[in-house]
Amino acid sequence: MSVIMVTTQEHINQFLSKNDKIVLDFFVWWKCPIQTINTIKQLASSHEDVIILLINSEESFDLLQTFSISSLPTIIFIHRGVEEKRINDASIDDLSNLLSNECFC
Repeated sequence: MSVIMVTTQEHINQFLSKNDKIVLDFFVWWKCPIQTINTIKQLASSHEDVIILLINSEESFDLLQTFSISSLPTIIFIHRGVEEKRINDASIDDLSNLLSNECFC
């Protein structure tokens, strides 16, 4: 799995067109300590078929509207272009649990 910072809808579309399993992680730096990013990277290493796209909400206001983000952090799981699950006020445990969930594996 890769962990990639994206800033535009075009970036997201590029990954959606080439990958079946995408996680959109909307965050703000002041609520996301570097340890959390490191944990996300560790989780990524055990799920090679999933791409995690990190979206810094302070730099990507248009994406907040596009994806109707109402609270941060929010994680959206997309499988074959369809939103499967959304978690508002998500924690690293939420991400870990959902990556381990059979329907997304």
